[in-house]
Amino acid sequence: MPSSPAPSPRDDSHQPVLKRLLLRFARPRLGTFLVALFWMALNGAVSVAVAWAAKPLVDGFRDGTYTVSADHLIILVLAIPTVFVIRSVTAFLGRYVLSHASNGVINDVRKATYAHIASMDMAFLQSQPAGTLTTRVTADTDVLGTLFMTTMSSIGRDIPTLIGLVAYTLWLDWKLSLIAYVLMPLAIWPITLVGRKVRRVSKQAQAQAADLGGRLIQTIRSVRIARLYGAERQERIRVHGLINRLRQLQFRIQKTRTLLAPLTEAVVGLALGGVVLYGGLRILDGSMTEGAVVSFLVAVMLAYRPAKSLANLHVDLQGILASVERVFEVLDTKPTLQEAPDARDLPPGPSHIRLETVTFAYPGAGRNALADLSLDLEPGRTVALVGPSGAGKSSVLNMITRLYDPTAGMVSIDGNDLRSLRLASLWERISLVSQEVIVFDDTARANIAYGAPGVSSEAIEHAARMAGADAFIRDLPQGYDTWLGERGASLSGGQRQRLSIARAFLKDAPVLLLDEPTSALDGESERLVQAALEVLMRDRATLVIAHRLSTIRAADIIHVMDRGRIVESGTHDSLAHSGGLYARLLAAGELGS
Repeated sequence: MPSSPAPSPRDDSHQPVLKRLLLRFARPRLGTFLVALFWMALNGAVSVAVAWAAKPLVDGFRDGTYTVSADHLIILVLAIPTVFVIRSVTAFLGRYVLSHASNGVINDVRKATYAHIASMDMAFLQSQPAGTLTTRVTADTDVLGTLFMTTMSSIGRDIPTLIGLVAYTLWLDWKLSLIAYVLMPLAIWPITLVGRKVRRVSKQAQAQAADLGGRLIQTIRSVRIARLYGAERQERIRVHGLINRLRQLQFRIQKTRTLLAPLTEAVVGLALGGVVLYGGLRILDGSMTEGAVVSFLVAVMLAYRPAKSLANLHVDLQGILASVERVFEVLDTKPTLQEAPDARDLPPGPSHIRLETVTFAYPGAGRNALADLSLDLEPGRTVALVGPSGAGKSSVLNMITRLYDPTAGMVSIDGNDLRSLRLASLWERISLVSQEVIVFDDTARANIAYGAPGVSSEAIEHAARMAGADAFIRDLPQGYDTWLGERGASLSGGQRQRLSIARAFLKDAPVLLLDEPTSALDGESERLVQAALEVLMRDRATLVIAHRLSTIRAADIIHVMDRGRIVESGTHDSLAHSGGLYARLLAAGELGS
């Protein structure tokens, strides 16, 4: 049965990323943003009062004496600090409320990005470097804080401040205002060009930062092999090259941005020079007072800061939007493997898995990984898969766990096509013990209880005893509460594997998948792990992929695979004397003891 596409939200991918960000993530916090805008608008309005106060103060002087009454002077003296206190308080309240709202948006975007990445199919996850995906969730979303703090500050404070000050100067003298502001539009065109370049280079820099992050992860994890093979210098040169490339891109961004400062300074300088010249002439002919001209100049200089912020806003937005685009590139990626809209839970049953004439090819591969393959995995029986590398053994596991869907044919459990089931319902029935043991940076107790946070300590310790792990765990410094560190580096291979087996014992799923569980272990560790596996395999439908005879010899049936097909089936004894591929692998020593 072909899988049906999962329902998805209304497609808005054609809309600008800023609009999508605001509609999807900022709209739920609209009330908080409006409160922040109110305080910022009030802060901007108070700035007009600062310019207005200069006029009566200056005009009070006449012929060397101060003509303003004492009462009016006291009012003016008190008004000035009051205005600045109000400005400080409103600025604090505006930024405080805005920070609360913007951090909430960042939190939501980060959760949505992580959840989407975690829900993607294996084809996507295997095609993306870990550093790239990590950067999407961390650095690219961090930039959103700058977006909201910068944009909303300009909308809430800079725009009202600029409008108020420009209106005030027009009220004072419209001719003088024309001189002050006529040069401003000249800066718009180069600002637009600078913004476009910053956005383009910022996107390149962010991609380079993601590459650097991925390389650092790989280098740190492979430091032992790099040292043993004398490749430390090679790795250092490679990482230094990425760092230098990132530095060059970041320098290009800063160099481009620095063009704005002299441009705006020049425009403001010319405007102020024109105001002083024309205002001085107006004072001389008596058509304006000194206080009016000084008040006008104060207003223009106060308007300079929000005008400069708005000029920089366009450039800032371009760099920020490059990060927003990268986040939405992930959010817009649809998984090729999805649950059907009417997917249902797996009903109770014996958990009999069947592959029926399954054909499968990995995306971009030149040949089929599985070709017309049929296989039964029955409850209480153990099925082993052997064959040369690339024969398709791991692909069978991928089909059973529905990490991929078959190109043709069907995989079912108790007669239910996997594509008709909820994935979580399927995965509840399956435990996996693989060669690559995942040990999390947590306690031994939490590692065993992974996926079952509410389980009792007694159940955890019972699972450990069944897996042969209880003794070595109790020998750890804090026993079950010992922190194991990243990837369980302080444990031996056999101990990590027994920890993985304890996890499977605790889950107690009816289907058990064993993917080369002992291939990387020494003889003593293999013996201990094999003893634990024999207990775990009892009364379960077990599929084993292994190259060790000790793991597959007792299987109820062994399937020999080659080029995606089952070419032989039987018990160890029958296959060993058949003269076929199994016998040749045995003779060549490719099936270890």
